[in-house]
Amino acid sequence: MQQPHERTGLLSSNESDDTANNDAKPTSSPSYGLVADNGDAAALSSDGKTDLSALPLKKQASNRILSLDQFRGYVVLLLIAVPAVGFGNDSPAFFRHNGSGFSLADSIMPHFYIMVGFAMRLTLTRLAKREGVMAAIKKQLVRSGRLFAIGLVYYGVDGFASYSGTNGFQSSWWTVILQILYGRSVWQTLTTMALCQILLLPVIVRPVSWRAAYALLLLVIYIACEFSFWFEYTTPWGNYIDGGVVGCLVWSVAVLAGSFLNDFSEWAAPRISHVHVQNKASMAKRILLLCLPLVVAAVVTMSFGIGLSALPQSWSPVCLDFANGRASVPCPSDAGVVSLPFSQYNPIVSVFSFSMPKSTFTYQIFGIGWSIVVYLVFFIASDIFGLTWSFFNVLSATALQMYIFNDYGFGFTDGIIPSDSPAWCALLFLPISLLININIAYFLFNNKWFIHL
Repeated sequence: MQQPHERTGLLSSNESDDTANNDAKPTSSPSYGLVADNGDAAALSSDGKTDLSALPLKKQASNRILSLDQFRGYVVLLLIAVPAVGFGNDSPAFFRHNGSGFSLADSIMPHFYIMVGFAMRLTLTRLAKREGVMAAIKKQLVRSGRLFAIGLVYYGVDGFASYSGTNGFQSSWWTVILQILYGRSVWQTLTTMALCQILLLPVIVRPVSWRAAYALLLLVIYIACEFSFWFEYTTPWGNYIDGGVVGCLVWSVAVLAGSFLNDFSEWAAPRISHVHVQNKASMAKRILLLCLPLVVAAVVTMSFGIGLSALPQSWSPVCLDFANGRASVPCPSDAGVVSLPFSQYNPIVSVFSFSMPKSTFTYQIFGIGWSIVVYLVFFIASDIFGLTWSFFNVLSATALQMYIFNDYGFGFTDGIIPSDSPAWCALLFLPISLLININIAYFLFNNKWFIHL
């Protein structure tokens, strides 16, 4: 753990040279890190130019938003550790995607999208001040397009057409478009991130009121789609991952929530210096007052999500039984079942249930609130007290590479430990998995193997 003697530059860039301090001169050829500027992308990379380990700590603090780097590194650590523990059938439900409820594994995706919004707002507002709004939007549009192309190649496209039409679907440009729009494999993290960024370009540099109204509009449209056709269409397990293409609407709400966190960081920056006083009771009071907006936002958002999950399941257009092959079943006529995070996993999933695979709006709302709570911990530890962990910085800077490697690494783990192994087998393998992944991250970081758009 490191503790600098002074805390500076909360408003300075966390992403790249094009988000430098307000007083700094703009660079003529800014570097855009894939994840630093672009969400999962912008949540997943570094500027690719600065070797943090080679800089004095004071210089690091002046060029980075410490809380965002630390938060990003923590999420990447979860991405590595949780699948290694939770892939087995006998693993604790806390570490697995259970189809319903809100587990530690389910918390990872909202964290990523929150970081997307934080980084995207940070980068584009500063770029817009220097080069104009349209120039900033144009550059982001190009980077988002490249990110989508990378995701399309990485995930692949579900095939159902043939050139000759022997299987009932003759290949054409129209069928290719349908495969992209409705395919199961296409809409995953990177592609969804790219579309979210494009959807938010009209408002991401606008004031809070614009973004709040846009978030409400997207949420209302998504809920209308869920009740009218989308929830029922995506009920068969093979037809969706994370809500499919329509799910981009509600994931965009999480991205906008991340942009509000960036607003908070901008607001809090000049006030941090007033927190540090000799009297500990007075310091604690000032920290509480400084963090009060985030505390209120987290409590209200999580309570709202839990409350909506208690609405009668009979109001749902259809329900899904995860205990019976994920079959579509009539919704129970009794009262709703409250979704309690980290404890309750009801096999019957309705439109009101917490469900990551279905990307239900209640799951998204609660996930936003929980992400605020986790970010608040890093804001206090890193931005107020200057506490950082170096390996979180390394994981943050190599996040996109680790995201890709972890996908293949999970298959490696699954090949060594069968899915029906007892939970202690996965726990035994966890230190080995962490050691391999963290060493790979350090190798990539030290050799400056970064991806740029």
